[in-house]
Amino acid sequence: EEKAMNGAPEGELFEVTVLPREDLGTGSSESMRDELANVVVPALAPQSDVAWNVVFDALTALRRILVYHPDVVTSTAIESLVPGIEKSIRSLRSVLAKNAIYCAEDLFLKCSAELNLTQESVDVLAFALLDSCASNMPKALRASATTALNQAVATGPLMKLAPSLASRASHKNTDVAEYAMVYTEKALASLAGGSNTTFAKELDLGRMIPALSFGINAKSAKAKKAAKGVCVLMANSMSMAAYSDAVGATAGLTPLQVEDLKKAVTETEKKKTADTKAAADAERKRRMKEIRAAAKAAQTQPEPLKVAGSEG
Repeated sequence: EEKAMNGAPEGELFEVTVLPREDLGTGSSESMRDELANVVVPALAPQSDVAWNVVFDALTALRRILVYHPDVVTSTAIESLVPGIEKSIRSLRSVLAKNAIYCAEDLFLKCSAELNLTQESVDVLAFALLDSCASNMPKALRASATTALNQAVATGPLMKLAPSLASRASHKNTDVAEYAMVYTEKALASLAGGSNTTFAKELDLGRMIPALSFGINAKSAKAKKAAKGVCVLMANSMSMAAYSDAVGATAGLTPLQVEDLKKAVTETEKKKTADTKAAADAERKRRMKEIRAAAKAAQTQPEPLKVAGSEG
């Protein structure tokens, strides 16, 4: 049965179920085209005014299309539906919000190949998912939102997603700001593992760098660490000299902020080197201890008993 969050609008209750991906059912391409035209688009259109259970069913239908028949829907059609998905993610009806989050996850699943989202649509979805990670949100929604974000940073569109996530680092909610930096680092780690090793040069640095300034000065220790990790990944991709030049050329930063962003790389690298050396020293000491223990054990072995034999 539908369960609302505090403050949800009152109205008729409907018995609905959020289906896992494997239980969506496949359907045929022809039936999915009909569902898209007659169920999904009317319910998720920007000016739509239908009962919430109709929107719920439309989200489930769109998920089925995205997972099993992505050829039925075009990138242009998806763009027109993103505002409806975002509105549902932010719904005070938790079951509707959860289904919309699942829909966003399935949408990002298809972004690696079949679909191409605009920067504006990526912003809208990323912001809604990050806002769902705040500690005042229901636990089930927070868990679903992090799962959707994990899908997003695995399949992208990463070049658009990274600045979207990073720009939320200035959010007044500490949880949202923390998740913004943590998932920005994950997005860049995915980019670093790809074939384009100089990806950082193609990022929207005008959004990324000011956001990182907020990140390295965040209240959350996790956010600070992730922000510094992003700085290192960017510097490794574009060279430290190019990174320093980009930071220095960013409008609106004070000299102190510029210096902090440069130090974020140099100090992190120094710490990494020191930690590697400390780990190597600890391993060497451990091995020497084992060798000394083995030598000592060999010295203290009792002499074998000698049995006197008969002469002659």
